[in-house]
Amino acid sequence: MSEIAKRHHVDRAWDRVIAQLRAAMQERQVPASQTLVLLPYAQLIPQARQACLRACEETARPACFLPRFE
Repeated sequence: MSEIAKRHHVDRAWDRVIAQLRAAMQERQVPASQTLVLLPYAQLIPQARQACLRACEETARPACFLPRFE
Protein backbone atom coordinates (compact mmCIF):
# COMPACT_ATOMS: atom_id res chain seq x y z
CA MET A 1 0.00 0.00 0.00
CA SER A 2 2.83 2.40 0.77
CA GLU A 3 4.20 1.89 -2.75
CA ILE A 4 1.05 3.44 -4.20
CA ALA A 5 1.46 6.55 -2.07
CA LYS A 6 5.04 7.11 -3.23
CA ARG A 7 4.24 7.81 -6.88
CA HIS A 8 0.64 8.81 -7.44
CA HIS A 9 -0.55 9.10 -11.04
CA VAL A 10 -1.34 12.79 -10.47
CA ASP A 11 2.28 13.40 -9.48
CA ARG A 12 3.46 11.72 -12.67
CA ALA A 13 1.07 13.90 -14.70
CA TRP A 14 2.40 17.05 -13.01
CA ASP A 15 5.96 15.88 -13.71
CA ARG A 16 5.13 15.63 -17.42
CA VAL A 17 3.56 19.12 -17.39
CA ILE A 18 6.60 20.63 -15.68
CA ALA A 19 8.93 18.86 -18.13
CA GLN A 20 6.97 20.39 -21.03
CA LEU A 21 7.07 23.78 -19.35
CA ARG A 22 10.84 23.58 -18.83
CA ALA A 23 11.33 22.50 -22.45
CA ALA A 24 9.26 25.46 -23.67
CA MET A 25 11.24 27.87 -21.47
CA GLN A 26 14.52 26.46 -22.73
CA GLU A 27 13.35 26.61 -26.36
CA ARG A 28 12.41 30.28 -25.95
CA GLN A 29 15.49 31.00 -23.80
CA VAL A 30 13.39 32.45 -20.99
CA PRO A 31 14.66 31.97 -17.42
CA ALA A 32 12.29 30.50 -14.86
CA SER A 33 12.63 33.63 -12.71
CA GLN A 34 10.93 35.62 -15.49
CA THR A 35 8.20 33.09 -16.27
CA LEU A 36 4.57 33.38 -15.21
CA VAL A 37 2.41 30.24 -15.33
CA LEU A 38 -1.33 30.82 -15.22
CA LEU A 39 -3.35 28.00 -13.72
CA PRO A 40 -7.12 27.67 -14.02
CA TYR A 41 -7.61 27.25 -10.25
CA ALA A 42 -5.67 28.67 -7.32
CA GLN A 43 -5.92 25.30 -5.57
CA LEU A 44 -3.46 23.89 -8.16
CA ILE A 45 -0.63 26.27 -7.21
CA PRO A 46 0.83 24.12 -4.37
CA GLN A 47 0.79 21.01 -6.56
CA ALA A 48 2.52 22.86 -9.40
CA ARG A 49 5.19 24.21 -7.05
CA GLN A 50 5.82 20.75 -5.58
CA ALA A 51 6.20 19.27 -9.07
CA CYS A 52 8.61 22.04 -10.00
CA LEU A 53 10.63 21.42 -6.85
CA ARG A 54 10.78 17.70 -7.68
CA ALA A 55 12.15 18.57 -11.12
CA CYS A 56 14.79 20.80 -9.54
CA GLU A 57 15.85 18.03 -7.17
CA GLU A 58 16.23 15.61 -10.09
CA THR A 59 18.60 17.97 -11.91
CA ALA A 60 20.76 18.21 -8.76
CA ARG A 61 21.69 21.82 -9.39
CA PRO A 62 22.77 23.85 -6.35
CA ALA A 63 20.19 26.59 -7.04
CA CYS A 64 17.00 26.41 -9.03
CA PHE A 65 14.54 29.22 -9.68
CA LEU A 66 10.85 28.44 -9.87
CA PRO A 67 8.44 30.15 -12.21
CA ARG A 68 5.69 32.23 -10.64
CA PHE A 69 2.38 30.38 -10.50
CA GLU A 70 -0.89 32.30 -10.43
